[in-house]
Amino acid sequence: MKFLFSVFFIFIIFATTKSQSSFQNIEQIKAIEYLNVNKNIQQSNFWLNVKPEPFIKNIQKNILEPLYIYMQVLTLIFVVILHLVILV
Repeated sequence: MKFLFSVFFIFIIFATTKSQSSFQNIEQIKAIEYLNVNKNIQQSNFWLNVKPEPFIKNIQKNILEPLYIYMQVLTLIFVVILHLVILV
């Protein structure tokens, strides 16, 4: 069981400290190019609190570092494993 925790924590540390890779696949490059070409996005009348510039920056971050999207999943996995250890 200690080995499982060690592997899990090493994975968490690696996942959270992974820097932006210089390698990008073709889909990422196309998506960033599309965002750079279409920067004239106007603020929506339906989402008044969403500003276009931070929204575009957030999308770019999610394209370049998709791992951050899944941090909630990692947290959920940690909670499930912790409950399993407590119950066993």
